[in-house]
Amino acid sequence: MSKRTFLAALALVTTAYGANAATLVSLSNFGTDAIVEDFNAAPLGIVQPDNAIFTNLGITGLRSAGYNRDRFNNRANSSRALGVDSNGNLSIIDPGTRGLSSSYSLSFASTTTRFGFGIHDQRTRLNVEFFNNGTLVDQLRVRTRTRDLAQFYIWAAEFDMVKISSRRATQAFALDNLTISPIPVPAGLPLFVTALGAFAWTRRKSKV
Repeated sequence: MSKRTFLAALALVTTAYGANAATLVSLSNFGTDAIVEDFNAAPLGIVQPDNAIFTNLGITGLRSAGYNRDRFNNRANSSRALGVDSNGNLSIIDPGTRGLSSSYSLSFASTTTRFGFGIHDQRTRLNVEFFNNGTLVDQLRVRTRTRDLAQFYIWAAEFDMVKISSRRATQAFALDNLTISPIPVPAGLPLFVTALGAFAWTRRKSKV
């Protein structure tokens, strides 16, 4: 294999599993390894990243942007969810409780490409931004068309933090049904490894 051929193969494989624009998918796209947290069995009150419900998801950091005293109303498909208390602390709340936020940020212990979430109680437009090592790598705008539970599943470029925020600061919501999946082995990886091995063998042979 010539160096030029190897570089062409490398470019092809890199493209095969390179970053794609974030897109909405279905839960079935997550495969059987998806982990879902709906908060229904979680205790009410303030939560920290080291709570078992978050460590099971691989979440190591949680932040919200302030407190909105709007009530988390009891609508169709309403259930226990993630909101905030009057001090802005992240808190698991029941329908009927006041305490919503216009922005949530979640950091992960390792990178992934798939993330799902639901929001309650607000018909609004959201920005979903994905970061890797502090750099914005992907983003998607979504719109909820109901005040009931609206659920989204997203496949994005490899990320270790996601920020979900309303495009209007006056619109706040509770977060629910967090869904994550470990990063899959790229389909082109075996070809990439083979190409590397062939190139190393060619270089070694040329030196003999």
